[in-house]
Amino acid sequence: LEGGAIDYLTKPIDDEILINRVKAYLRLIEGERAINLQLDSLNKQLQQEVEQRKLAELSLKLLNQELERRVEDRTRELQNTNTALETSLDTLKLAQEQLIQSEKMAALGGLVAGMSHEISTPIGIGVTASSHLEEQTRTLKRVFEAGQMTKSELARYFDSALEAASIISRNLQRASEQIQGFKHVAVDQASGEKRRFNLNAYLNDILLSLHPKLRKTKHVVTIHCPEYLELDSYPGAFSQIFTNLIMNSLIHGFEGREQGVITCDVSLNAQHVKM
Repeated sequence: LEGGAIDYLTKPIDDEILINRVKAYLRLIEGERAINLQLDSLNKQLQQEVEQRKLAELSLKLLNQELERRVEDRTRELQNTNTALETSLDTLKLAQEQLIQSEKMAALGGLVAGMSHEISTPIGIGVTASSHLEEQTRTLKRVFEAGQMTKSELARYFDSALEAASIISRNLQRASEQIQGFKHVAVDQASGEKRRFNLNAYLNDILLSLHPKLRKTKHVVTIHCPEYLELDSYPGAFSQIFTNLIMNSLIHGFEGREQGVITCDVSLNAQHVKM
């Protein structure tokens, strides 16, 4: 046993003991063989599972690579789409700014046309009065130089001169007020800046700018607004809103009617203005 034997027989050898020992070791050999076969089968099964796992890992790796490629492609597509959208947005913003400028210029064009039409009347009256005064002065000068001027003629000249000067002054003042009102409305429409203004006077300035359109109709526009009411706001927005309301009323509100009344009521309620 110390030499490495697993069993031994003593002499004299007993045949029956020998046969039983041989049978026992044969059973052990058969058992080991069965175990080895089972182990071989398990090893093969494990190898198959390992191969299958390797194939699964390879497939998963390929799938991950495909997913990464798709993600990269999708990311590039999204980046390109975002770039295109940003470009489109910039283009739209530019177009919007150009459209706003075009609308402002169109509004200013109509305003200038209305202003030139409105101030032509007082200026024309002033020019007529000035020409009449000039003619009267030349006539008086000729009479004076001829030594034929009488006191009554001088008095008539003074009356005529004072009347002409009064007409010229009134109409120049009227033209100046109209130009000032048009100027405020035009600047506010173009700039859109915030400032302090009297709402009643400003609404009347806007109404004055709409006079060329209103005079073509028999409609009457009346404004009821406290004269003291001042706002620190955006007059350009008021101009746009008020103009749109008046024009929409003229176009749609009086359809089929020759004469009507548009009334704008403005009241103050705490810190709010109601129009």
